Amino acid sequence: MSHHRTFLRAFCVLSLTSSPLFAEWDKPENSPIAIKSLIQNITIDSDGSFTSEEVVTREILQAGAKDQFGTFNDSFNSASANLISLQAWTINGNKTIEVPKKNIEVNTASNDEPGFDRRKKIVAAFPSVEVHSLLKTKAVYRYHTVPVPGHYSRTFSLPSAFPVSGYEAHIKSRLPLNFQADGLPGYLQITSQQSGGYYHLDIKQVKPGYFDVVREPRSYFYKSPTPSVAVSTDKDWAVINGKMVKNFESVLSEPMPKLVADEVSRIKNQHKTLVDQANAFTNFLAETHRYMGDWRTVKGGYQPRHLAEIVSSRFGDCKDFATITAKALRALGYEAHVAAVYRSSMPPSLPALPAVNAFDHVVVRVTDKDGKILWIDPTNPNSFAHGQREDIAERTSLVFIDQTKPLLDTIPGLTTEGESSGKSVVITNENISTAKVNFLVSFNGRAAQGITGAELHTTHDNIADQIVSMVAKQGKVLSSQISPFDLKSRTVSDQTLAGEVRYLQSLDQNSYGYGLPLPAFQGDLQTLDIEKRVSDYYLTSSPYRNTEETTIKQATAPGDLPLQRQLTSKWFDVSRTIEQRGSDLYVSQKITMKKRYILRSEMETEEFLSMRQALRRDFGKFSVIYTTTDPLAEVYPDDAVTCSGEGCAALAH
Repeated sequence: MSHHRTFLRAFCVLSLTSSPLFAEWDKPENSPIAIKSLIQNITIDSDGSFTSEEVVTREILQAGAKDQFGTFNDSFNSASANLISLQAWTINGNKTIEVPKKNIEVNTASNDEPGFDRRKKIVAAFPSVEVHSLLKTKAVYRYHTVPVPGHYSRTFSLPSAFPVSGYEAHIKSRLPLNFQADGLPGYLQITSQQSGGYYHLDIKQVKPGYFDVVREPRSYFYKSPTPSVAVSTDKDWAVINGKMVKNFESVLSEPMPKLVADEVSRIKNQHKTLVDQANAFTNFLAETHRYMGDWRTVKGGYQPRHLAEIVSSRFGDCKDFATITAKALRALGYEAHVAAVYRSSMPPSLPALPAVNAFDHVVVRVTDKDGKILWIDPTNPNSFAHGQREDIAERTSLVFIDQTKPLLDTIPGLTTEGESSGKSVVITNENISTAKVNFLVSFNGRAAQGITGAELHTTHDNIADQIVSMVAKQGKVLSSQISPFDLKSRTVSDQTLAGEVRYLQSLDQNSYGYGLPLPAFQGDLQTLDIEKRVSDYYLTSSPYRNTEETTIKQATAPGDLPLQRQLTSKWFDVSRTIEQRGSDLYVSQKITMKKRYILRSEMETEEFLSMRQALRRDFGKFSVIYTTTDPLAEVYPDDAVTCSGEGCAALAH
């Protein structure tokens, strides 16, 4: 995945919609297909290897679905599994047509990620597909190699994307089976027994279900409603932890390669604190090694390569980067361990039972000499040991520290302390169609991640162009000048950029004078139909603070000023100020986002209803009406003189 993001994120604002947005569970008849039956048969051996048989029957409900679902697609990791057999049929009424072998193909799957892979893709083309055709497949796989011997885990759940009415799962295991139901109740029946040397678990759907939402703006589920059953052969994390600790510690015990040892020696002499030393090393790692995933083997998927191999190849994945960083930090005198985490924009909940797929990424947990714990992700293109990454914060991590005692630790949540972005512009309307803007944009703390090291990814001029475009918005730039800046460092630090832009504008005119549009804050939230809402409401991937200030020179507004509006809630704070400052008009909006989401249950509370009422009243879509001290000359774009000659950064937008 790409970690370099545009640094203009902080200034995106939602627009207010003109009508209520209705939300509800989708209706089965709206779906392109229906799953008439889905039967899974799993047989688990004592070493954790298993055989999986899956029989699925899908009904085509819409004509457009024939193209999309008339071909069966699946994939598997050929390093850990074999396809034993695949059969497929089209059923039209009383006529059953088997897919011939020549229309079934197994080949190497394409992979867009930078890395090695051993996945195989299966394609089967169904014949004579019509609306209401039943498309049936039966696939049998043998998973001969597993990441943690003696362990099996999986979550069995109803498909959420399509209506399903005939789901069954039958698990037969030589190992004890533990299970935990989750999601909406009343859809699944679970029975278990022990006989013939096997543990049996049977899951059966008892009523139809469809768990897709429609017309649900900013939909998010903190806790998935889809009925599911978590199954694991272990009650605690001892087996998984023991295997992972052994894998990583065996590599951490290897001799340190000379390239790394020399860098550690240099860092030790030049930097004294853990933060500075960690940032220096991850900078070194990013400069000398590149990210390259390896999913070819189970061993490659769950164990780092040897230290010498990582350094000689000059590439690695998260396991390699975390291991070599932990090795370096140990050499610098700190307690450092590799830790597993689930990396995502929103914090997931830990599965009810131990599972290998509970985590998809590894980082480093390091403790300084005063006992303070830092979480460092060396796969990022910039170094931020002094801050917290939003994609690993606020979630549980399995720390590979002791083979006999699993350690589940919680990575701290995000705060807005030291984190802010801002934009301040001073507008001088030269005439009806041209304006000069003096601007200052700032990025502090976590907000500076996106701009850090920007000149390592693109040119200095391109960055300047992006800044100018942000200030001029849709207007054609006539001239621009930006103060000197240097964005070559990989270490995250506060940044301030300033400059001046002249551009063509389109003023909003009215009977009094002119208008400065103020977009609605959280427009979707203002118009939600709460009665039909079924999901939680997504606010932001990361708490943040943002301030936008606009000063219009030689301008006045009617009415009593200053005008101030403020809203404080558990989810966010927002304020707007309009005031006269001498002969100039000043407008500001300050936002502090505190929470990532609003729970559906919170939408019934008085606190939420009061917040939304104030939001609608004071922070809708408005225009600040003003007039200029002197009438603006009616000079239009055809009459405007564009900048030419050395020093002018003229851009067409």
